[in-house]
Amino acid sequence: MKIFDDEFLHQDNNILLNIIRNHPLNPKLPENIEFIIIKEIVVNPNKSQSENIQFDQHNKMVTLNIFRDSPKNPRFEFILYHEFGHIADRINQHFGYSEEKNEALAKKEKYYVMELWNLYIDSRLNKFGLGGIKPLGWGRMKHSQDIIKKIWENPDYILSYDDLIMIVRENITNDYVLLKPLHILS
Repeated sequence: MKIFDDEFLHQDNNILLNIIRNHPLNPKLPENIEFIIIKEIVVNPNKSQSENIQFDQHNKMVTLNIFRDSPKNPRFEFILYHEFGHIADRINQHFGYSEEKNEALAKKEKYYVMELWNLYIDSRLNKFGLGGIKPLGWGRMKHSQDIIKKIWENPDYILSYDDLIMIVRENITNDYVLLKPLHILS
């Protein structure tokens, strides 16, 4: 596995390699990643930004986008576990992620599906004692606490990308989510 970090944003590649080799969500991460490119996120005060990851599965190439100060964050290792959790799910054929499905989502659907996916990753990482942040709700998404509670409290329940899309589509109306029982986790 080759790491390209031209700006020396992440000084300890052993931490990164250890997370990939020992990721609890998918032990096959190392065989699915050949190249890691670490890029700096240029701060834009007019835009909400966070660390993120892109994955070119065909070329086995990861682009990890971090802030210059990200490695100083006490939660940085968790952030790495979380971001690589997206790749762990993407290479899991049972999760069923595809760019086509993602691109077919409306902008609002894409936002809420990503928030549910983040919650799903964090709930499973939390189960392994790696932390995780249980959100209280999302923006103007009313009654989201029911959805959050069910996913957070059921980290062993296996969800697919299609399940996340279905939860959003069954519950989203205009700028909020209706309070409906989540039969997917019943």
